[in-house]
Amino acid sequence: MPIEMPVYVGARLAQWHRSYSSFTFGELLAKARRRLTRPLFLAYRHVLVAAFHARNILKRSAPIHAEAGTVSFRLMPQGAVAFDIWSGLRFERPELEFILKMLEPGMTFFDIGANVGVFSVAAGKTLQATQSRIYAFEPCPATFAILEKKSARKRADERPRVQHGGFRAQRRSEPVRECGDERRIELA
Repeated sequence: MPIEMPVYVGARLAQWHRSYSSFTFGELLAKARRRLTRPLFLAYRHVLVAAFHARNILKRSAPIHAEAGTVSFRLMPQGAVAFDIWSGLRFERPELEFILKMLEPGMTFFDIGANVGVFSVAAGKTLQATQSRIYAFEPCPATFAILEKKSARKRADERPRVQHGGFRAQRRSEPVRECGDERRIELA
């Protein structure tokens, strides 16, 4: 056996020993789980994206039904928000239910960074026929167009007042960069 083989194996073993010998067994399992979880989650997400596209083809892009608290709503199956609600990966149901419980007639509701208006629409349905006001602000032009179209289809007492723009900590008037992914809103 050539000398290079034991040296190569020994060097790898020594490197592994230096890297992992200070960990407890539980810490080793946690480290292994973290290394395996991300690739598995990404593979799972790719399968879900394929299933979402298949669902849209088979159902001819039928709206997605969602519920939060006592409010139910329909969403066109376009974009990341619709995918997240359909797949259940990142839909903010607990946050939305909490907000809906806190709303009272006569309140003014501001949805800053409204995206496609899930929170605004739910608030509008909860506060309908009251003296409440709902404002939705969205800086991304593509997402704002979806929000504007969606709010125009609502009844007058449910309809949020939509504004194209955003808020920031410092006063500047630089334009908002185009955002390809509606999940990521970058301000200049």
